[in-house]
Amino acid sequence: MGSYIEKLNSKNTVLVVIDVQKYFIPGHPGAISPAIPGQNETLKLANVLSLIKAAKKNGLNILVTFEGSKRGLEAMPDEISRELPPKGCAEFIKQYFDLTKKPGISAALEKTGAENILVCGAETDVCVMQSATGLLKKGYGVYLAEDAVFTSTTLNEPALKRMQMAGVRIIKTAEAIRAIENSDIPVGAAGFEKRTPLPDIEAGRVAAVIINYDDKSLERVADPKKEQKKIRIGQLNHYAEVLEIPVYYLHAGRVDEMKRAMHLPPQVHFLEAAVSYPDTIKKLAVVLRDAKVSQVVLGGIEENKIVEGAVSLLVESGLQVHVMEDVVLEDGGTAEQGAFDNLYRAGAVPCSFKMFIYDATEGIQAVIKKRWREMFRAKLAKKEIIWVDELPFVRDSQ
Repeated sequence: MGSYIEKLNSKNTVLVVIDVQKYFIPGHPGAISPAIPGQNETLKLANVLSLIKAAKKNGLNILVTFEGSKRGLEAMPDEISRELPPKGCAEFIKQYFDLTKKPGISAALEKTGAENILVCGAETDVCVMQSATGLLKKGYGVYLAEDAVFTSTTLNEPALKRMQMAGVRIIKTAEAIRAIENSDIPVGAAGFEKRTPLPDIEAGRVAAVIINYDDKSLERVADPKKEQKKIRIGQLNHYAEVLEIPVYYLHAGRVDEMKRAMHLPPQVHFLEAAVSYPDTIKKLAVVLRDAKVSQVVLGGIEENKIVEGAVSLLVESGLQVHVMEDVVLEDGGTAEQGAFDNLYRAGAVPCSFKMFIYDATEGIQAVIKKRWREMFRAKLAKKEIIWVDELPFVRDSQ
């Protein structure tokens, strides 16, 4: 294993269907999210069905996962489940987002002798992404059918970019089916420049840094999603308290109004850029290294390339920088394609607020076992903290 065969057939490829459960399909009755403008969930579900039919017809092994259970809303839609073959299909219930962390799944895949994994399912930015990159680490060639994956957020780009950087081949369902039906057809371009190794976010090694975030900058910036992003940044403090992650706000102006509007646990620090942002960022890098922090998740207000400069300086200092695309505010917004490419060329890794939180928690078993379980539950009960899938603009159109 370890290199792409680029031809998909029953001898070298397994179709992995990740968590295609009613709960995770936007617009399905009882799902965590209603239908999302611009995303055709009906077509995506049909594409999952087409992949299963093609795999079954051409003798590919199929592996299916369920997150948590397979009952009620966590069951698979009937039109999918009844198409699964009685033989050559293995089903697993998992408790972690990355399916490779369940030994039984890894053993089942190894038993097939396959070298390639074709992935579809939910959610693009959580279980699909973490499983795809986990499979890469196991040495498989991984293909993702991008029009057969679901998520509760409109922001798919960071997850797709990160998977491409890790080495996942992003393809279309029709392309995958053509290759399955004619194993002489190569499939899948490399896409985004591969970066190895591509680090995952790890609680205990990470800090959040919000750049240029003060009262005047916040008032001045004309981002169309400013209010939604402000809520996300405010929620960051609550999650930081629960996950024991330090948060640093770098600012050049007053922060009185901002502080009054935010929850400020001990993990939140404000650093004033009294001389210049570059000097303050260099000092912060030293503080982080002394605290054994090796990773930074970054957001803030982009003016005069302040955020871009911060990325370069933090990367140069040896820190791994993950840019939360939906926590960066900029005049006119940052939804356009390629808005963050300069940051990634400077060495940053694509991220989002949701990807950060799910990376840090690893899986539902991690949430159950951690000592901060009761604090998280209490914050949810008091509505101080909103579960990440319920945050504003998860359901907005881009």
